[in-house]
Amino acid sequence: MKTKPKDVARKLDKATRATRDSQSLTPQSRVAVSLVTIACALVFFAAALSTEDNLIKAPVMIASLVFSGWFIQRYTHAWGKYGLVMIKGQGGLALMKTLGDRHPKLMREAADFGLTMGFGIPYAFALFFLGGEKKKFAIHAVAAAAFYGWFASQAAGVNALLLPVGLAAGFLGIGLLTLASSTVMIFASKTASSAVAPLVPGITVPWEAIAAAIIIATVHEVAHGVLARVEKIRIKASGAVLWGFIPVAAFVEPDEEQLSRASIWKKRRVLAAGTASNFYFFIIFMAAAFAFVQLALPPLVQGAAINLPENSTLQGILPQGAIVQALNGQPLTQANDANAAYRTGKEVTLIVEGKEYRVPAVEFVVTETEATQTALVKGDVITHASATRLYNLEQLRDALTVVGSDSLINLTLSRQGKNVEVAARTNADGKLGVQLSQKAAFLLQDKPKPGLQLPFALATLLASILALTAVLNLALAIINVLPVFITDGHRIIYEELAEKLGKNTAAKAAAAAGAVTLGLIVINLARWFKII
Repeated sequence: MKTKPKDVARKLDKATRATRDSQSLTPQSRVAVSLVTIACALVFFAAALSTEDNLIKAPVMIASLVFSGWFIQRYTHAWGKYGLVMIKGQGGLALMKTLGDRHPKLMREAADFGLTMGFGIPYAFALFFLGGEKKKFAIHAVAAAAFYGWFASQAAGVNALLLPVGLAAGFLGIGLLTLASSTVMIFASKTASSAVAPLVPGITVPWEAIAAAIIIATVHEVAHGVLARVEKIRIKASGAVLWGFIPVAAFVEPDEEQLSRASIWKKRRVLAAGTASNFYFFIIFMAAAFAFVQLALPPLVQGAAINLPENSTLQGILPQGAIVQALNGQPLTQANDANAAYRTGKEVTLIVEGKEYRVPAVEFVVTETEATQTALVKGDVITHASATRLYNLEQLRDALTVVGSDSLINLTLSRQGKNVEVAARTNADGKLGVQLSQKAAFLLQDKPKPGLQLPFALATLLASILALTAVLNLALAIINVLPVFITDGHRIIYEELAEKLGKNTAAKAAAAAGAVTLGLIVINLARWFKII
C-alpha cells in the first residue's frame, strides 16, 4: 500500500476522479496503443536479451517502458508519471468487503501475527505480552522461532546471524542485515556481488515471474483493503499499476485523513496486512509447489537426465542426456530429489547406465578479478587448491589461510576446457582478489515419458510459477517492512515513534532511517550496474 503525504493524495484523488470514466479506449485508440505497446515490448526484450553491458541495456529498457507508459496514459487519460500508469476500477472492492465483513476477527489475528513476523519477538512482547495478551504472544513467539529456525537452516552458510536477527527484528532485521552485509563486502572487495538487482523477466528472473508478480501484488493490496474494511477505514478506489506495458503492482487507496485519525492499533493492522498476507501466501504457494512436484510430475517423468553446463569440468566424464538411476546410494526418480546434494558441499556418487561416477556437485567459477590478480581470468573454474579437490568454499578458505597473505598458492583450473596449473598470489588480506560464483557441476533435468511431452511442459511451467510466487511473496514481505519512505514498514515505524515521541521527532527519525536504507540499496544497485 503506497502511503503518500496528504497534499499528494488529494492531487492524485482529484486527477483520477476526474478521469475515472475516461479510461476506455475507442477502436482507433486501441489499435494505436496495441501497436506502440508491441513495438516497445520488442525493443525492451531485444535489449534485455542482448549481450551488451548493463549500463547500455538498462537505459534502453527503461526508455521503452517510460515511452509506452506515457503513450498508454495519454490515450486512456489515466493518471501517470515517469512511465507508471494507474488504472482504477471497482472490481476489487466487493471482494474486500466480503472478506472483511465475514471474517473480521480472523483478519485481525492474521494482521497481528504479521506484526510479529515483520518486526520480531521483542516488538511482539511490547505489543501483546505487556498489553495483556500473554497467550497470543507465546503462540506468536513459538511460531516465529519455528519459521526463522527453518529459514536459517535453508540458508545455512549464507549468514550465521540470520536466526538471531530474525528473532530479534523479524523481516525488518533480515532485510537490513542483507543490505548492510552486502554493502560492507562491496567496499571491502571490488569483486563482491550485489544483494540487490532489478527484477527483469528473462534476465534476473524467469519469464514466469510476470505471472507471479501479478499474484503477489494483488494479494498484498487486497489484504490492505480487507483490513481497512475491518477497521472501518474508507477505501476510495483500487486498481492496477503498469510500468509501461508490464503490470508491476496493484493498489488500494484508503482515505488518508481517516487513517491518520485512526487509533494506533488500527494503523498497525492496516499497514501490516500486506506483509502478513505475503508471508501467508509464501507458505501456501511453497506447500503447493512441493505437493505439485511430488504428486503431479512423477507420473509424467521417466527419470532425471544429466544436463551438463557448457563450461562444466565434467564434460566428457558424465554421459550427456543419460538417466541417473541412483544418487548417493538412493534411487533417483526425478530431478527435484537431487536438490539436497548441492547443499552438502561433498562429493556425490551417481549410478548412470549401471556405472558409478564420483563427482563434485558444485564448482567455482571466477566471475570478476582485481587488477592485481594476473594468474586468474574471468571464466576460470577452480577445481583444486594446494592439490586438494574442492567440494565447497570452506576448503578454499582453509587452503588460503594456510598459505597466508602475499604468498603463492597452487591452483588447478579448467580454462576453456583445458586443465591448467597456476600459482596465484594472495593479496594483503590473504584472499585471491577474485569474485567466485558457485555453480552446479552437473544439472539434472526431468525427462518426460514418450508421448507426454506437452502435459509435462505445462506441468513444469505451473510448478515454476508456483515456486516463483512463493519466493517472491517472501521477498516482498521483507522489502515491504524496510524503512524506505514509500513502504508500509516506514509508515509503521513513523506511527510507532509518533505515538511515543511526537510527530516532529518521529518524522525526523523515520526520514533518517529511510535515507540510510535507501543509501544501502543505491550502493548495491551501483555495484550491480558496475558503477562502483
